[in-house]
Amino acid sequence: AWLLPVAGELSGRAPPAGHTALPLAGLLGLAAVPERFQLHPAAILGLFAALGLRRRRLLAGVALAGIVALGPLPTWTRGGPPLFVSPLAWAMAAGPALARLHHPVRAALLLVPLLAAGLGLAWDRGLSRLPRRVSGALALLAPPLLAAAFAGRVAVATAASAPTLPPGVEAARWLREAPGDGAVLDLTGADGTALALQPFHGRPILCGLRPRSPSTRAGRLRARADRWLRGERAPGLARDLAALGYRYVLVVERRGPVDRAGLEADLGPPAAPGVYAIPR
Repeated sequence: AWLLPVAGELSGRAPPAGHTALPLAGLLGLAAVPERFQLHPAAILGLFAALGLRRRRLLAGVALAGIVALGPLPTWTRGGPPLFVSPLAWAMAAGPALARLHHPVRAALLLVPLLAAGLGLAWDRGLSRLPRRVSGALALLAPPLLAAAFAGRVAVATAASAPTLPPGVEAARWLREAPGDGAVLDLTGADGTALALQPFHGRPILCGLRPRSPSTRAGRLRARADRWLRGERAPGLARDLAALGYRYVLVVERRGPVDRAGLEADLGPPAAPGVYAIPR
């Protein structure tokens, strides 16, 4: 309801082809897939525990999260041939909203705690049948051992996935400390590309709606800003941007050098490498 007034301007671009799903080998903790797709083998015991305890709601949650996490075409390894068609594929064909489910692997964030809950219930049931001294010792020792096992798997996955930073991070970090609370026009990020830098500068940007649509104010501003991108002057654009609360123009050379002649003729020299201040 809150987004309804701007529903006509929301981006409707479909995601790239393909889906990022949890391979079956990863669900079993096998090394046939990259570490970031591997769950600890102990987690799968939670499924059998939920079955044995007849916890129907827990089982239903595990089944739903598992079906989603495996994606519409489950595979044994990432990028391998599909083994069968999941019911999720039928649901995704039912309408455009579910068809945009591009990262079903994220359902593993729900699947793992549900499996752990089943494992914990079975552990509690088993401990209650042991002598008190034995159950007390196991209760003290098992949690740190399991935590260490999971932490080791996470540490390996983190080390294997070296972080990569998008172009323009230094300029974006400068913007975070720059004076004023104004918005940013990312000159070479006309669409979702600009979103990669927003966590670093934390400012509103001209992005997220339909930036190329001439029927919206954002689209008209973007079309005028493209003159700067072509190296031309854009008369009156700096004044109009300032009136709307824009404070800086960010220029990131993502696909090669940018002709800044028209931009610098209208705004002057950069306030910092890759950042131009809009006169107020």
